[in-house]
Amino acid sequence: MKRDDKRMLSIVQYKPSIYNICIACEHDDYQWIIANTFSGGIMSSDNELKNFLFDFNKERCDYLASEQPEMYEHLIKQNFLVTSNLNEVERLKIRFQHAKYNERSMHLTILPTIDCNLDCFYCYEKNRDESMTSEIIRKLKDFVKERIGHLSNLSVTWYGGEPLLQAGTIEELSRFFIEKCVEKNVSYKASMITNGTLLTEDMVDLLIRCKVERLQVTVDGPKDIHNNRRYYKYGSNESFNDIIRGLRACQGKLPVNIRVNVDYTNIEYFKDIIDYLKINGLLGSNSMNGVSLGLVKEWTSNVKMDSNKMLSLKDFKGRLEELNEYLKEKGIYTGASYSFIPQTPCGAVNILNYLITPNGKLSKCWIHSTENNEEVGDIEDGLNLSNATSVTWTAYDPTLDKVCAECEYLPVCTGGCPYEMVNNLVDKEEHCKYTYQSVHDNLISAVKIKYN
Repeated sequence: MKRDDKRMLSIVQYKPSIYNICIACEHDDYQWIIANTFSGGIMSSDNELKNFLFDFNKERCDYLASEQPEMYEHLIKQNFLVTSNLNEVERLKIRFQHAKYNERSMHLTILPTIDCNLDCFYCYEKNRDESMTSEIIRKLKDFVKERIGHLSNLSVTWYGGEPLLQAGTIEELSRFFIEKCVEKNVSYKASMITNGTLLTEDMVDLLIRCKVERLQVTVDGPKDIHNNRRYYKYGSNESFNDIIRGLRACQGKLPVNIRVNVDYTNIEYFKDIIDYLKINGLLGSNSMNGVSLGLVKEWTSNVKMDSNKMLSLKDFKGRLEELNEYLKEKGIYTGASYSFIPQTPCGAVNILNYLITPNGKLSKCWIHSTENNEEVGDIEDGLNLSNATSVTWTAYDPTLDKVCAECEYLPVCTGGCPYEMVNNLVDKEEHCKYTYQSVHDNLISAVKIKYN
């Protein structure tokens, strides 16, 4: 460290960040894990350093600055120490606002159709035979063309219904998006949520040409369990075999995240389906695929499931650690529910994040893909800020909630799902407990990887 830098450190007054957290850890070389949720900084600690940060006083601060200047500087760089006059909540709000009003990145969730060949009883959408017309496709191209010149990044998620029922629309729009992005030097990427029943070798090749980088496919258990939950709308219930065939078509070509939606009726079969997929080479060290668990919820009135069969967040959390540990033992990427990377609020609140329905309407949240009262504009006129729903989404700010604003976990939690929080659809106390435990578990895992 240069002499002038040392002098500056001794002049400026510092205090511990309100976003420091400390977790006891049994290890031969250290007793604590200390982390800062704003910066993502993580370090192991002995009792002396832990006491310095969590039983802070000026004398200790001056001593560390004088006797251990390198450590002192590290604590400042990692935001464990911040200037004494810094309002950290306002700084976090600026980060959130910067992400929310970032006009250089646009994300579109596009529904080429809301028709689906499956009839899952827990689906939150109104299943209608409605697909994009040539007129809507033309207007969507114009919508993107008008905005592409101001962007650095364009990302698309293909969604439905079952999007592959309209593979031609996906191919046409993808070709246009890619061409315009190349023309304007804009980064482009795409992903897809599909039920997997229509995946073939040829379809996978088409998706690769469309620059789709990853799929999400749901498998809800072993064959009989899955088929009783995710069955065809007409005819056979045998969707399981078709999905497995589709996953095989993706092997070595297109990564797939396996989603397992769980409730009381199928969670006991989770390990069975993981074992089946691993034995068949669709998961594990030789696979590009990962696994995530989804909690079945009564998101809308369209869900045709007895709420008594749905897991509470508390029960889900109680099983999640065990099931994620099982995945790790099998060498399978888990897609942890809460990473320790500082986050920005849900993309739905971002000014250039839209869900586009087959009739050209704009919404913000996937849950509202078929709810007309949740529209915030259309592809002809864009976002309508005279629309109450639009204002609710755009104005969402977790730092306005007193409990959230004072919470050291806010930079990684970001207040939870805006839809659930605004509509009081979640037990906040349970949500917070779940967040704390998830962050703690991931921190411990991160430190084990770093120091072992």
